Amino acid sequence: MPYTEKEAKELVIQAGLKLKEAGLIARTWGNISARISDTRFVITPSGLPYESLKPDEIVTVAIDDGSYEGDIKPSSEKGVHASVYQLRPEVDFVIHTHQEAATIVSLPGVRIAEYGKSDAKARKILGEEIPCASYGMPSTKELQEAVKKVVRDYPNSNAALMRFHGTVCMGRNAKEAFEVSTMLEKVCEAKITKVINLNENNDILHEQITEEWLSEEEKDKICQQNKTMYIRQVTDPEIVAVSRLGKTMNPNMDDLAQIAGETIKCVKAEDAAEGILNRNAVLIKGKGAIITAGEEEDLKALQMILKKSCRAFLYSLALGKNYALPDEEAGKLRKFYVETYAKLSQKLTKPIDIV
Repeated sequence: MPYTEKEAKELVIQAGLKLKEAGLIARTWGNISARISDTRFVITPSGLPYESLKPDEIVTVAIDDGSYEGDIKPSSEKGVHASVYQLRPEVDFVIHTHQEAATIVSLPGVRIAEYGKSDAKARKILGEEIPCASYGMPSTKELQEAVKKVVRDYPNSNAALMRFHGTVCMGRNAKEAFEVSTMLEKVCEAKITKVINLNENNDILHEQITEEWLSEEEKDKICQQNKTMYIRQVTDPEIVAVSRLGKTMNPNMDDLAQIAGETIKCVKAEDAAEGILNRNAVLIKGKGAIITAGEEEDLKALQMILKKSCRAFLYSLALGKNYALPDEEAGKLRKFYVETYAKLSQKLTKPIDIV
């Protein structure tokens, strides 16, 4: 039963806060919608933080053509939501996230047919299996059609993976959609843990590095050349583990390509400035990584994404593959991000090292 417009907007706001608290969404990433009739739904706006959303900022969109009411722009993935509402008349709530475990499991591009220890409960919530939509760049017709295909081909599934990107989770109401999202993450987390634990090099994930290996002069140099203000050394175990491989890492998630660069080089500490040129991240062999950003929130986001992507790389390694975005797509994603969204500081002072 579709919601009233007022109910729908309030539930979308509540769901955003709940998903953020659960760690399933961050910043303004992902989007949430609710059906209000056979022809319309409401959806989160583009680029506004979940914590401060108001009902009049939730946008009403037409299912058939994506047209919307008012001056606030809806999420650029409104077409994905519209496709679900067109194909699944019983669905009244849709959540799209970039949640960590499910995004990592999406890398091989294959469906999930077994749920492990949570099997009976998971099947009741998720459906018999979880398909994986083929890759399409964010906000494109290609991505919309890829999701549309798996939603149509798997009518008994309540979620779909989106390769290299995230998930779409569906429910008859907000409660069901949230349960789908959380159960999917639980199933995928168990799958990742099982696969990575089979890796004989798993011990590297438990080693810690706390030393400072970048001088203030080097930090200044990097920030000046990259026209940025914030810089941080990161030593999350997953990032250190990948840095020890000593190899360039091609982005395995589209948000990493956007916010970090179309390749993540791995260099010696003394070559950090050269390695991070025209990028926002560089792996430092055996030590972790250096990341930079124009804003504090961007720096926090970059560390989170790099950690997630390094964990995904280790998952791929344990599977014996190197799953990565095609070079052309990675380049397009980076170019679009830099030209459209990157907010570089125009007036540099001393770079800020955030811990």
